[in-house]
Amino acid sequence: MLTTLYCDASFCPHELVGGWAIWLRSERGRHVENGATPDYCQNASEAELVAIYAGIYRALTRWPETTAILVRSDCTTALDWMMDRYYPKRKGGQRVAKKIRQLRYQRGVRLIPRWVKAHREGSETDVYLNRRVDELAREMMVGQRKGREFLAE
Repeated sequence: MLTTLYCDASFCPHELVGGWAIWLRSERGRHVENGATPDYCQNASEAELVAIYAGIYRALTRWPETTAILVRSDCTTALDWMMDRYYPKRKGGQRVAKKIRQLRYQRGVRLIPRWVKAHREGSETDVYLNRRVDELAREMMVGQRKGREFLAE
């Protein structure tokens, strides 16, 4: 079964906090979710890779019969890391890339990377979905920043 994943992340380099969001669709339904990036994320590309991992993990958890995932992301670096075209330099990125690799091979799932241009106007499906996961990721990142500000007071 093919599952489509749209994912995005929003990352604040000053506070080192971020958020990710995923939108999944398969013949079995749809799932939308967002969350905070882990503390070991140090940049936007690592945050994007976390979003990809979250989407792959959730797709395989919700729909174990998934055999292929079309991964739509606006970050070519994260897509390259996902496909082992080259490897992240930081340990956080390496950690997430390894988790994706393990899922790919343990579950025998085929990942199909597709770049989607970010921050476009229009009503096409890919434009709408990329904008939606961008908004959800940003909401989570803003919430994380506010949490840090509250803790600092």
